[in-house]
Amino acid sequence: MTKSLSAETYQKNAAFVPLLTKEIVKKLALSPQDVVLDLGCGDGVLTQNLASQCKHITGIDSSPSMVQSAKQKGLEAYVVAGEKLASATEFPSEGYDAVFSNAALHWILRNPEQRSTVFQGVARVLRPGGRFVAECGAFGNVSEVLSSIYTVLLDHGIPKERIDEANPWYFGTEQAYTSMLNEAGFEITFIENVTRPTYLDRDVRQWLDTFAHNFYEAFPHLKETLRERVYQALLWVDCTETGDWYLQYRRLRFVAKKK
Repeated sequence: MTKSLSAETYQKNAAFVPLLTKEIVKKLALSPQDVVLDLGCGDGVLTQNLASQCKHITGIDSSPSMVQSAKQKGLEAYVVAGEKLASATEFPSEGYDAVFSNAALHWILRNPEQRSTVFQGVARVLRPGGRFVAECGAFGNVSEVLSSIYTVLLDHGIPKERIDEANPWYFGTEQAYTSMLNEAGFEITFIENVTRPTYLDRDVRQWLDTFAHNFYEAFPHLKETLRERVYQALLWVDCTETGDWYLQYRRLRFVAKKK
């Protein structure tokens, strides 16, 4: 990401994220003996919930603010970007029974040149037979939001290449994730791509402030225009007649075993 998201902003506008994890936590199937690494732990809310279900859990995130929030909850957490896991000496090879990741891979894998390194890092820290369990944005995730953002910026003469550079997300297909996992030495035991309309407890402008701030930073002179025009466009597709907002999320969930 261009700038690390603050824990305060995340807690204010994105508290729903750790609440929508029932299915992927069930797939993680923790035991009291498991030693776990939470890849992209954020503010540690979900990590803290998992801690009571396993022997020990460690969190990593690229945001110092998020890691500080996790530490304040009594968690072991480090400022480490996902692509650095392959060479991070504080995390021993084959030291974990499971690596878990929720709503983080679509940020971590944004740079195509770093994707293989991320999966290699996960494989390095997992013991043989260890499992990598994750949920992330899939191809088509919040497509109505992205379409609106691109339309506004293109209408203002911003070249598509510059918009692509500002886009902080990678929403991969099931086939793309399968290929990357296989190349890193994983055997996929479960994978699904599901539609999950997601309720917002405020309007989409606050969601944009939290998750799409990269576009604001890349094109600051268009921040207010972008914010308001996307809001107006999405009133037609994401806001019900009673004023409730739902974004059209698509989620990829997988369980992969290290060979």
